[in-house]
Order: sequence, then structure tokens, then C-alpha cells
Amino acid sequence: MEMEKKVLFQRIKGLLALVLAFTMMFGTGMMVLADEAKIDFTGIQIGDNISGGTTLYYSCTGSGDIIVYIYDDKNEDKIEEDFNNRKNSPWAWTGPKYSVKTLENSVLYGGDVSVTLPAGYTYSVKKAAGRNTFWMVRYPLKSNEEVQPVQPVQPVASHEHSFQWVETLQATLESDGLMQHRCECGAVDDEYPISASLVYFHEYCAAIQNAPQNAVVEWNSDPFRCYTRRMMEELAKRPDVSLKTTFTDTDGSRKSFTIPAGQAPADSELFYGFTYLGNLYGWN
Repeated sequence: MEMEKKVLFQRIKGLLALVLAFTMMFGTGMMVLADEAKIDFTGIQIGDNISGGTTLYYSCTGSGDIIVYIYDDKNEDKIEEDFNNRKNSPWAWTGPKYSVKTLENSVLYGGDVSVTLPAGYTYSVKKAAGRNTFWMVRYPLKSNEEVQPVQPVQPVASHEHSFQWVETLQATLESDGLMQHRCECGAVDDEYPISASLVYFHEYCAAIQNAPQNAVVEWNSDPFRCYTRRMMEELAKRPDVSLKTTFTDTDGSRKSFTIPAGQAPADSELFYGFTYLGNLYGWN
């Protein structure tokens, strides 16, 4: 009887050891998953510090994307230049000049959009465009520095998007603007550029239309070096008005010519280059 108790006790000890080993093996794996940092990137703010290894994500019902431009701390002062280049000429933007790495991901028909910041660094958010494009500086971890756990950002409560067209970047003579089909939450499902040439056209038309009787309109065309057929038609509607055009040529020199009153070209060309017009009417 005593022998049977010892055997039973040994079997129970073995079973407990097996359960403990099983729990440690699979429990450790579950801890890794539980400790894996994930934050909703729509809640990221400029100035936030994020640990390497963190996954930035968002669940989209339609199309969506995320872009992260990463810079070394030595190039931190170059972020402003890259940021302004993208802001001022979004459709000429081919990517940052000074970043060391770009992370990006997108979906077209709904799903999770995510990128994971490489481990071994901490990341500081320096610039943001909308809620999905970030400029970050990475700082190497010191040998005795521990990675601090990231406090997950509470996800933004889901809601039904209400999109409307918003001019998010005003066009000027020097740079294009931007119209976005945007929700108040920051989501964008469509956008298109506002060409700087439209500003050029509207300001020119206003100058011609509002000119006094028999006036000479002095027009500084920079940075453009041509007129369109529509612009010449607008001048032809004011046969009492002369147009003196001044511009910067390709070699950097300043040039000017004058179209006399009532002599706007009427041959229906689509464009009139300034070299052609200067040679036609004579240089001032």
C-alpha cells in the first residue's frame, strides 16, 4: 500500500512538472504577444517619443496608407527642408533628400495599414502631414539603456466618415495648392492639385478687366514665360489697353516687351512664348 502511494506521488510530481514546463513554454510566447507594442497612428502627435519595435497601425474601411520618413539625429536639421519641399510642390515631390529610411504601407479596399519601427532606436516625431505621414528622428539606444514600454494610444472611436472638399493648401504664383476630399477625423479618400497657373490666369484677367480706359497694364509674369490663347482673347476684349510684360528669361536676365492697344495676336495659337512675342512686337 505504501509502495502504491509513492508511485502515485511520483506520477503526480511528473505530471505537475510537465504542466509547468508546458505553461512556461507557451505562456512566455503569449507574454511576447501581449507586450508587443501597437499604437493607432492617427493619434500620434508631434513631439511624441516612440520605442523601436513599435507597430503603427490603423484599420481602414476604404483606401488608406501610412508613410514614415526616418532621419539620423545628425540630419535632424534637414527635416524642415524636405518637409517644405513636399508642402510647396506636392506633385513634384519624389521623396526626401536626407532621410535614411522610408517605411510605407497602403490598402485599397479596407483592412489594416501598418509599419513597424526598426528596433535599436527611439524615435521622436518632428513633423506630420495629416494623420498618416510622419517625419521622425531616430536616436540610437545607449548600451545601458533599456527600452521603455510604449503606452498605447487609445484608438479613435470609429465613426461614419463625412467627406467634403477642402482647400488644404492655397495655390500661389510660386507653388501649386491642394484640394482634399477630407473627413473631420483627418481621413482623406481623394485629392487633386490646384495649379499655380490658375492663380496666374485669374490675376492676369483681373488686371486687364479692371484697367482704366486707355491704360498700359504692367504685368510681371514671373515665374511664367508664356501666355495662353484665352489670355490673349481677354486682352483683345480691351482694344484700348496696352500690355507691357516683364519676365525673367532662362538665363536669369530681365526682359520686357509691349503689346500695343488693339494689336493682341489673334491667330488662335494655344500658347504664345515670350521670346516669340518679344521678337514680334520688339523688345523694350
